[in-house]
Amino acid sequence: MGAIAEANAAYAKPLLDQTNGSVDELNGAFALAQLCWNLALLPEEERDEALGEMRLTVKMGDDEFEAFRRSVVF
Repeated sequence: MGAIAEANAAYAKPLLDQTNGSVDELNGAFALAQLCWNLALLPEEERDEALGEMRLTVKMGDDEFEAFRRSVVF
């Protein structure tokens, strides 16, 4: 389990570096990193549907989520 946690932390590091260190921001950074990781593992034809289902997890408004989808995910 330690190796998985270390890999996840390394993958999330750019997002973690942008937080103020609060638990809420750290949890949000890890949630976004996990979302991107999960999407990367899915076949391309399943990503849009999965992203729509995951949208509630990231707690973003419509415009912010669309910008995230365009710039980070795709």
